[in-house]
Amino acid sequence: GHIAADSVEFTRAFFDPITERTWSLESLARVAIHVVVPWYEGSAAAAKAYGGPRVFHAVMQALCFYAWPVLLAANTEEAGLWVLGWIFLVVYAAALTGVRSTIRSQYMILGDMVTDFLVCITLYPLAIVQMYDEIEAQKDKKQFVTTPAPANKAEVELS
Repeated sequence: GHIAADSVEFTRAFFDPITERTWSLESLARVAIHVVVPWYEGSAAAAKAYGGPRVFHAVMQALCFYAWPVLLAANTEEAGLWVLGWIFLVVYAAALTGVRSTIRSQYMILGDMVTDFLVCITLYPLAIVQMYDEIEAQKDKKQFVTTPAPANKAEVELS
């Protein structure tokens, strides 16, 4: 891949909602809510990044996310269900990674999918707040890009 000269960073830093310098009760509440209801703004970000109805993204994200603790809890009855639970969490994190990667690509934000995945599987509430806020911030700027700009003249000629 290449890094375009006009690549940027996310409008809101990842830890902004919880850092001493920039936190507010509202941002702290949003992060806390996303610990148990991550699909609410996660589905809004997915719908805006991919298009399509928000309800589809909400149902898919909710199913994957809630299957994780349910299957872990149900493991007492049937051995091996915990494995399925963790698989659902990885699928959920992969779906969020796709949304985050799409947002980065659309707005030409620096980053990579490995970091996106690690953020989405470990700190998903913060990732969701950042993705949702980025889409809202960019909506006013109208800088939605469907494909990244070519890095140089040779790529334009090959197209």
